[in-house]
Amino acid sequence: MISDFFEHFGVGKTTLLQNLSGGLKHAKPGVFTAEPLLGIYTWNHIKFQLVEEPALHDSQFLNRIMVGVRRADILALVIDLSRDPIKQIDNILSILDNYHIYLNRNPPQIKIERTGSGGIQIFFLSAEAKECEHLSDFIKDMVKAWGTINASVKIYEKVSIEEIEIAFSRNASFKKACIIATKADLPNTKEIYKKLISFLKKSNKLKISSYPVAITYNENGEEIRKGLDNFALDILNKLNLIRIFTKSKKGVAEKPLILSQDCTVGDVAKDIHKDLFDTFKFAYIYREVEGEITKRRIRAGINFKVNNFDVIEIFSRV
Repeated sequence: MISDFFEHFGVGKTTLLQNLSGGLKHAKPGVFTAEPLLGIYTWNHIKFQLVEEPALHDSQFLNRIMVGVRRADILALVIDLSRDPIKQIDNILSILDNYHIYLNRNPPQIKIERTGSGGIQIFFLSAEAKECEHLSDFIKDMVKAWGTINASVKIYEKVSIEEIEIAFSRNASFKKACIIATKADLPNTKEIYKKLISFLKKSNKLKISSYPVAITYNENGEEIRKGLDNFALDILNKLNLIRIFTKSKKGVAEKPLILSQDCTVGDVAKDIHKDLFDTFKFAYIYREVEGEITKRRIRAGINFKVNNFDVIEIFSRV
């Protein structure tokens, strides 16, 4: 979780972290800390590690914070709805751009390889890519600035000058991201959030989902969180992850395995234990099929592709 810096009060990252992780005794909401705070958010037997980074601003801590940002699977931009949300987003994106960190975009389809000789050769490998042939001299200059005079540059799609510069950046990082808009219970924040949504819909640079959140207290002093109902599920979808449930003689496990959406039965076996993969014999997949009341049982081999919510029972040769 990252946010911009505001000297008068925080955006609510620590309060949010405490709420999602069930409380952190060492965390002090509203107090700036130079160290990241860690918490575990549990949803449907799945554990997510949450990291609250210090607020981003021009300080001695920024380089260290960016190391943590690069390690993250997904970034949550925490925006305070009691302040101008668009200005906060601009502040965060400006800092990330300076560190060549790009949100919710794919790397440019450009492949650069050093060669031993032959000079600089540029290949435009699609009809769309050929529309960029007028940028050949610019690309050659970028190759020379990259530190070589012999290279092969393959371009697979239409690209802009900015995308060419990104492709030649040695430390470019591409991250999935979302926005968590805090303090949604305060006056006028409903209209401010609508303006934020309108801005995001019109933005060509930033395609990002957002979640309004309000953390209030009941008459007994207990925290009540409104919002983030689909947060965990959206994270899994953004990261292209699926849930697979294992079956044994004891029944179906409550805790799922979290694997990539293109995984196979072999990947499931290997995730459980390497020996199960090495001694694999066959598996039964129990899968919901539209129009059928009970799950269909499928006998599967090691290369069979599994789907989200499949139940799998693996048999070994020993």
